[in-house]
Amino acid sequence: MTNPGKRRSAATVVLVLFFLLLVGACSGMTPPPAPADTVAEHEWKEDALSLPAFPQDADLLPMTLSKAVPARILIDGKSISVGKDGVVRYTVAVEGSGGVRNFFFEGIRCDTAEFKRFAYGTAEQKFAPFQSPEWEKIRNFGLGAFRYEAYRQYFCDIGRVTRKPAEIVREIRYPQTVNE
Repeated sequence: MTNPGKRRSAATVVLVLFFLLLVGACSGMTPPPAPADTVAEHEWKEDALSLPAFPQDADLLPMTLSKAVPARILIDGKSISVGKDGVVRYTVAVEGSGGVRNFFFEGIRCDTAEFKRFAYGTAEQKFAPFQSPEWEKIRNFGLGAFRYEAYRQYFCDIGRVTRKPAEIVREIRYPQTVNE
């Protein structure tokens, strides 16, 4: 008869040897290659600029805004689009207290809370592109506060575009709530 203590010792030695062989085999392993679709391949790419037609008065929708915005803001309902890049593009008329309107073609990125002015309206009722426009953070003060409210109330939902142009137009025409 074999001694039970010797059997345990032999089993322990076999287990230790197996463990050492396993660790040695794993130490020579290399990690699997990175997947082919890396972050660089998914970087955001802005759509090419295409200027809209100059707005007609009948297409301008007044935005219901808080009292913090010091001008009347009108959005051209026909110009609202959502690009493949996720940018909500629109024409805005900023009307001062004297009734003078300045027109801009702009875009809002819902994923980054940024805006860009692409073009401005001319006396000939056409749009002229800005030279090298840059994306800027949306701020909630001064005249730019209208973009913050457009971003929060009309165009974006928790950092992403959720509405189609027709839905955005409906939200502007029939606003649910207004921040005071």
